[in-house]
Amino acid sequence: AEPSAWLSLDAGDSDPGTLTTYLVAAVRTMFAEACPETRALLEAPELPAVPVLARSLANELDAIEAPFILVLDDYQSIEAQAAHDLLCELLAHPPRRLHLILVTRRDPPLPLAPLRARGQLTEVRIQDLQFDRPESDAFVAQSTRLSLSDRALAHLHDVVEGWPVGLRLVALALRGRRDPDAFLCGLTGATRDVQDYLVEEVLRGLPAFQQEALLKSSILDRFCGSICEAICTPDDDDPDAVFEGRAFIEAILANGLFVVPLDEGGEWYRYHHTFRGLLRDHLEEQSIPDEIPALHARAARWFDEQELPDEALHHALAAGEYERARAVVRRHRTELVNREQWTKLDRWLDQLPRSVAAGDAALLVAKAWSCEYRCRSCPEEHLREAEQQLAAHPAAEREAIQSEIQALRALHDYDLGRSEAALACTEQALAGLPADSQGLRAYALDIQALAHQSQGEVTRGLELLHAALEDHAADAASRSLPLTGLSYLHWLEGDLARMRQSALENLRIGEEQGLRASVAYSGYLLGILHYMRGELEEAAEHLQRVIDLRFWASQGEYCNGAFALTLVRLGEGRNEEAWAIFEALSKRVHQTGSVRLLALVRAFEAEMDLRLGRTAHALHWAETASPEPLRDLYMFYVPQLTLAKAWLADPRPERREEAAKLLDRVLGIRAAAHNVPLRIQALALRTLVQAADDDESSTLETLSEALALAVPGGFVQPFVDLGAPMASLLERLPPGLAESQHVGRIQAVFDAAVSERAPSAGGGLLGDGASVLVEPLTIREQDVLELLCERLRDKEIAEKLCISPATVKSHLKTLYRKLDVGGRREAVARAGELGILPGAS
Repeated sequence: AEPSAWLSLDAGDSDPGTLTTYLVAAVRTMFAEACPETRALLEAPELPAVPVLARSLANELDAIEAPFILVLDDYQSIEAQAAHDLLCELLAHPPRRLHLILVTRRDPPLPLAPLRARGQLTEVRIQDLQFDRPESDAFVAQSTRLSLSDRALAHLHDVVEGWPVGLRLVALALRGRRDPDAFLCGLTGATRDVQDYLVEEVLRGLPAFQQEALLKSSILDRFCGSICEAICTPDDDDPDAVFEGRAFIEAILANGLFVVPLDEGGEWYRYHHTFRGLLRDHLEEQSIPDEIPALHARAARWFDEQELPDEALHHALAAGEYERARAVVRRHRTELVNREQWTKLDRWLDQLPRSVAAGDAALLVAKAWSCEYRCRSCPEEHLREAEQQLAAHPAAEREAIQSEIQALRALHDYDLGRSEAALACTEQALAGLPADSQGLRAYALDIQALAHQSQGEVTRGLELLHAALEDHAADAASRSLPLTGLSYLHWLEGDLARMRQSALENLRIGEEQGLRASVAYSGYLLGILHYMRGELEEAAEHLQRVIDLRFWASQGEYCNGAFALTLVRLGEGRNEEAWAIFEALSKRVHQTGSVRLLALVRAFEAEMDLRLGRTAHALHWAETASPEPLRDLYMFYVPQLTLAKAWLADPRPERREEAAKLLDRVLGIRAAAHNVPLRIQALALRTLVQAADDDESSTLETLSEALALAVPGGFVQPFVDLGAPMASLLERLPPGLAESQHVGRIQAVFDAAVSERAPSAGGGLLGDGASVLVEPLTIREQDVLELLCERLRDKEIAEKLCISPATVKSHLKTLYRKLDVGGRREAVARAGELGILPGAS
């Protein structure tokens, strides 16, 4: 027989992440190693979008070679459209060996018509599930081994309506009956009423303790001997009132009741879904007030003691024991933070009543850390609320929670360039954080080391990080964050050689230990390193890791990694790929709703506009852009530099003055004093402002300073990115400097860029962006452009070129972007100006 798994659903499974988790778990009961990547995605700090989850799941299910059956029962309980979307994506390209069975009381909102048309759907309706009279008779005869009258069997079929579960209950209820015919003929009522009656009869035939245990254990999604003892053992002091869970399970298995094993070892079981529902109904009818919540409370206590927090939380909430639910989340939050499982942490916090979570300082701080990782805008709000709640906590606990707050405040202060305040916060955080808060302690230590570096105390920063690495020498996984901090420190110092060593070590550990976050961080750091050295091919290889592992990287690293890869593709002249990367990033950031990241993405789009000669678009952005706040200057992309470039590209002299002031301010703040990559970029850009002011002496002096900072680390790209104006300035350097090896290397990259494409990187910043087509047209785009001159419509163009109207629209969209126009007439006119269509007007 084909392997199979049965998954009973309820409304709580409507979250697509939860549904996918259960689907993967069900499949792994059949194939223990199945779906490793999907499982990893579900454990990522950031839950992927539904299409990503669905594609991963579909691909991994398709890789299973043996046929298998997966049953989703009570699918009508699924309410969220996102969960239906997951199944829609999965069914769009069904895995070859999967037989998916949906058991539902109504047609699901899934693409059934296409599946019918492709012959991939078999529908079993109510009438198909019912046994006919001969089938009912045969089933009862085989199950009971009794000789029953035709009248009794006919009546049974009429009452039960051929339902297999009802017939199975009848077989159980007939055991030991002196007059089975009379019992069957006495059955009356609707099918559901008959089933309820039959369950009563089946229970009545069992010992009292088994009846009671069946009803009580029906609250459990799964059960074993120990959990049955925990919820079924009587509360009285009778020494003979002992309940043995294992014996109970063996007894109900022997009685042929509706029990399904869940593992090969015979430890865990569940009831058949229909039987469990009937038991639950009887429990609710027979129980006294508060009895069922008390059972959930016992279950919560048992699961909590067994370190099974998900089930402990579920039963605690069902019991109304919100304090226990809160305690479960509090006790396990540190582990989730250490492992950066922000999605699971958020899900737990969302399950708690708002008043419970809002009244607990520790949970508010945990939420703040989750928001920070995802670049959401509410950490400070949560921190303020947490501090208001601290007075209600014991003194020892207050210190630990306050230390968590200080660790996050340290990060905020460092991001804003307040290194002294960051150091003060990290001192308090590290003094009070408990030893098991490994993740937060590592964050605080990294911030402390980087804050020392920003004050010129690089030796002290290195000492702290190397000491941490020695402390964790035997624990590879714990070395990741200190190595990340060390890579950032070397980055800020402009020491790209040592940065490469620490990032490669972190990458090695990440790959060996399966630490995807470490691999993502390392890919980002190695990518921006190679980019700055002008090694675009190597940069692309590492930055692609960040894109591939975007759900494990923090939002900040993912955005900056995508920015860097976009610039790599622009530098290679692969503009279409660059736009695709940017558009995917933009879509994801819009989904997060992060105000901070949205502003960053808009700024970077202006950077792309400048490099592609779309100066008007960049200037439009600059009209409303603000240079504040100056933050996150340790990251790859600094939007203030784009704003200075835009102002420099503006023909108005006052804008050039504003660019100069902004660059001077960037260079003058303390956070930039020991930030070598930022200083190189700002100084290089400052030379263009000085050159525009015809200040030859200052121009060459500033350029010489930038080059002096660039030489030790081998920085090349900050100069190349400024295009032809910078190339011209390099030729005007004094002979000794102009002939240096590093300047020669920069000029070689310039020469290679010019030979590969025209114009080279720098777009509108290179000079006259109005007279050159930034990106050449393809042959097909040229064809479409020529037909535009004939004033043909999309359909007519499609017919002439033997392509679809949709393809024409796609070509037009690309044409408009390349020509920097908004419509057909503008495109024709612009093409005439550029000489692409000499006769056009």
